[in-house]
Amino acid sequence: MSEETGTDESPTAGRLNAVRRFVPVALGLGLFALGVYALHRLLKPVKAADVIAQVRATP
Repeated sequence: MSEETGTDESPTAGRLNAVRRFVPVALGLGLFALGVYALHRLLKPVKAADVIAQVRATP
């Protein structure tokens, strides 16, 4: 029995808990990376100078 937590935790349970903490973080980072990649691909044909010119042309 663990003195700190008061539970009987095997090494397998400890690894499973570590995986349970890591998976949501990895999934979130993966989705964020996919979003950045999608924006990069979608905005590739857009030129910054054209956007700035259109913003300045708006009344």
